[in-house]
Amino acid sequence: VRRQGVAGLSILAPDGKVLAATEYAPALDDRLRRFLTGAPADRVAMLDLYPGPGGRPTVAFAAPVVGPQGGARIATILGVKPVETELYPLLKPPGVEVPGAEALLVRRDGEVVAYLSPLADGTPALRRRLATNTPSLAAARALTRTGAFLDLRDYRGRAVLATSRAIAGTNWVLVFKVDRDAAMGPAEARLNRLLLILLLALAVALVAVAALWRHGASRRATVAATRYRDTAEALAEQRDLLRVVLDSQPDAVFMTDDAGRLRFANAAAATRAGMAAADMAGKTLTAVFGADAARPYQRLGLQALETGTA
Repeated sequence: VRRQGVAGLSILAPDGKVLAATEYAPALDDRLRRFLTGAPADRVAMLDLYPGPGGRPTVAFAAPVVGPQGGARIATILGVKPVETELYPLLKPPGVEVPGAEALLVRRDGEVVAYLSPLADGTPALRRRLATNTPSLAAARALTRTGAFLDLRDYRGRAVLATSRAIAGTNWVLVFKVDRDAAMGPAEARLNRLLLILLLALAVALVAVAALWRHGASRRATVAATRYRDTAEALAEQRDLLRVVLDSQPDAVFMTDDAGRLRFANAAAATRAGMAAADMAGKTLTAVFGADAARPYQRLGLQALETGTA
């Protein structure tokens, strides 16, 4: 049983007839014929990666053969080769493997991003295609901003850090990406620890300031309360002394404010009014002595306040 040809070289006449071929060169299908028809006559052309026989990623090249004197093209050499065993191993980065790191080839096919290499999630080469307007798609942005540093999402929706390089002579773009958590996890964890320490230090400082303020406010309140208590005791002593002195007087003595309300009365004034001295405080002269007797008291009191004389 002759095995299916997947790779080889063929020499074709200008009319497309195969003049010679290696033993297992693949047969010319419609894709290869269209490629040969559109290939330039003066330089090498490449048929970009496509699913070849058996679905294997394949490339094809066409090179013109000119006459001995450099005249017109007399034949075309067609080379077809699967690339999976030689191209894709080159995508593995050397050195220590970083978790989540992946190198892949992409190209733009119209309004979609075509993934040309096998993917880490098990998707074979040439099988995944995503719209270029997919939100935050790193591969789509890498096609338009080659060489830029990207903080977006990959084909799995994971947050990644990525950059890209164009492959000369092709429309391929090499994208190298790494999971953001793997790349930034230690740094962000350290940053979070520093932030937590800073917040704790700030909290301790605030507590210390609050404690100092509370201590100072407590001391000020204590001093003020002591001063007020001393003042109140001094006033009480003066009031008691005043009452002892005035209660010993046979004449009625009382104090009023500018509104005619009694503020103090000695025992003689209380006897004359017919009530206790404590009950007289806050009452008007009219309420205590009657309107006729209160009128001259109030007039003279106001006159003394206004003139400052007895």
